[in-house]
Amino acid sequence: YFYAGGINAGFFQLTGSEAGRPSGAVRRKNSWALWHGEECAPSYGSGFATAYFTGSEMSLRYHGWHNGVWEGDDGWTFESGYQIDAENGISGSYTYFADGKAADITGGDRGMVDYRKFGRAATIFAQNEKHEYLLIEIFGNVSDEKITEFLSSLNAVNALRMDGGVSTQMVYVRRYVKEVR
Repeated sequence: YFYAGGINAGFFQLTGSEAGRPSGAVRRKNSWALWHGEECAPSYGSGFATAYFTGSEMSLRYHGWHNGVWEGDDGWTFESGYQIDAENGISGSYTYFADGKAADITGGDRGMVDYRKFGRAATIFAQNEKHEYLLIEIFGNVSDEKITEFLSSLNAVNALRMDGGVSTQMVYVRRYVKEVR
């Protein structure tokens, strides 16, 4: 096995040729995942956060509409996302921690359901102060305040909320997973 976990990244609710099209993006070994031959780079219409990482270095980036104005780094395009030197990447919705501070780098303008208004299951990709990566699934009715407290107890410096709700699931191989709570 090469992977310790599987994630629920979310899909558009479309029919016909668009059915099953990922709404998220995954970058592995310097390439974005493909869907019907098309690169699935982070190109959200409303804008969300993406975690880019190589080795022990992780960077969270935002791009999208914020109060009617497009925001993002100069190097971002719809076709390829950010042109940054990162071997891996995974997109999500908003952030709990960024660069060691409890913060949402999206500015709160998410364009989809605001999960902060009610507790829901969550998939979270995080990094702690030891530069270890954490893939976390939280089930049940848990508020973002409780999730932030939990992430703080794990010494998270970067934390990205991915998909959530009733479809949240994780599959893993026990020998590669350090802890299950």
